[in-house]
Amino acid sequence: MKKALLVEDSHVLSKLFKSRIESELDIEVFTAFNYKEAEAILLSSGHEFLISLLDLNLPDAPHGEIVDLALSKMIPSVVFSGTYNEETRKKVWAKGVVDYVIKEGPHNLDYIISLIRRISLNESLRIVVVDDSASARRYIGELLKIQRYIISEAGDGFEALALIKQYNDIVMVLTDYNMPNMNGFELTRRIREEYTKEQIAVIGISGSEDDNLSAQFLKNGASDFINKPFNLEEFYCRVMQNIAMIEYVQEINQQKIRLEDLNDQKNKFLGIAAHDLRNPISAINMFSSLMLEEPDTGLAEEYLDFVHEIKNSSTFMLTLLNDLLDISKIESGKIEINRAETDYIEFVKKCVKVNRLFAEQKHIVIREDYEKSSKIINIDLEKITQVLNNLISNAIKYSHRDTEITVRIFYRDNMIVTEVADQGQGIPSEELPNLFKEFQKTSVQSTEGEKSTGLGLAIVKRIIETHGGTISVESEVGKGSAFSFTLPTSSN
Repeated sequence: MKKALLVEDSHVLSKLFKSRIESELDIEVFTAFNYKEAEAILLSSGHEFLISLLDLNLPDAPHGEIVDLALSKMIPSVVFSGTYNEETRKKVWAKGVVDYVIKEGPHNLDYIISLIRRISLNESLRIVVVDDSASARRYIGELLKIQRYIISEAGDGFEALALIKQYNDIVMVLTDYNMPNMNGFELTRRIREEYTKEQIAVIGISGSEDDNLSAQFLKNGASDFINKPFNLEEFYCRVMQNIAMIEYVQEINQQKIRLEDLNDQKNKFLGIAAHDLRNPISAINMFSSLMLEEPDTGLAEEYLDFVHEIKNSSTFMLTLLNDLLDISKIESGKIEINRAETDYIEFVKKCVKVNRLFAEQKHIVIREDYEKSSKIINIDLEKITQVLNNLISNAIKYSHRDTEITVRIFYRDNMIVTEVADQGQGIPSEELPNLFKEFQKTSVQSTEGEKSTGLGLAIVKRIIETHGGTISVESEVGKGSAFSFTLPTSSN
């Protein structure tokens, strides 16, 4: 476990600091309330401290002597004080500290904890300092070593590129502009040919007063630019922020990979579960259907109602299982599109004909409105049939008796547009943005009490998108809904 030294004369603050740091970080905190106690810990412990947190004004060391003590032991030090003084700030920074913080409230403790976390992470990060001046490289390197970074030095751009190839822990390159063989602009360009800003940050450095240098560095792909001589506080902040941005992007990418892996596992489970459940549920559905079709079962009316409920529930379960299989195939990328040349209007007419009987049972009229010019397009007949059946059957389910549904086809740009419009209940506007998401059900109930799996429209959307089209909906409560999807007329 890593160690930290805390020197603070306030017992209340000391207890608070120790408690927060040890509970939030994997760090053991050694506490001292004055200079002598701190000196005794450093002389007797034999511990290597990751960092020291030092109150600048102690009763037995009122002039910052504690800072000199910690730095003499090569311990990175964060210094804090209850009051701000510019002269004191300059003296403290000149000693080579990690940071100088004013104790103003709880947010300062939050910052100190984030700073400790940063220093701990820095021990595994490498920064390449590039300058043709050895003394300049050493100076910058020593500043960065204060914050525990691993430092590699390069005298020119070619040496820097060789180091980048050699090490896989490089997160930043700090490069001077004016160097022989390869200047800072060219080095930045060469780095950007292989690494993004989310992989390696590049900070340009120059002692020149030419304001154009910063712009040119940034245009060549640098992440930032700093002028010499450095304001140390700003220098450290710039370095930390650029590295934090890289770590943030990497964490997002890792989370994305973890989520994709979890999604793959979920899809595998859904596929296995759906396959294993489908056979017994199909048997339940089949035998309940046979019992209902048998004219003389000897069952009382009450028990026949039970069989009806078993039949309806098993039918719903089969629909749900089939939808789950479709979703898992789509999300795992295993959905196959088997295109065939099709007269699209004739194809739609056949789908409407299949659904017309269901509509007539509710005294609903399905009207058809097609542009005269027919189109031959390449589509997966089975999957687009699934789309049309879903939209038309939904229109029927959510429409009242003695109303109309219109299936319309027209052309727009290089797309063929199919619209299914009903005179049903309509969908509340606040529910429309989530309508095509998985397991999202509207508050609208079907007129005959049919259940929804909450997956049908999500599957429809995925199928249309795999064909290169889009789907949308317009709806008004009490007046009905119109679902429209597009398909390219030149599908391959």
